[in-house]
Amino acid sequence: MDIFTKLLILEGNETNSLSKNGENLYSYLLIDLFKSKYDIRYCTNDNCSCQPETRIREILEDEEIKGFLMRERMFDKIIKYINDRNMKITVFDKYKEVL
Repeated sequence: MDIFTKLLILEGNETNSLSKNGENLYSYLLIDLFKSKYDIRYCTNDNCSCQPETRIREILEDEEIKGFLMRERMFDKIIKYINDRNMKITVFDKYKEVL
């Protein structure tokens, strides 16, 4: 089972144990992971705080989310995914090469 399927299965079932803020952060985590997967970006600056990978890292700093994901054995998988993702060229980098 891939990381996205597992995280979606956890949504609504296992996340009931989270606080309201934790549930919201988990939802934002899912959204930003899918933005990262499909390379949905709003600017060309790879270091901008609007990039999904930046927001994912910020969400993972929350102790409740981190603990939840560690219990579900997903924390390390998400970190690996983001680190691997940062090594790939973004759509904007490809676009810059054409110009």
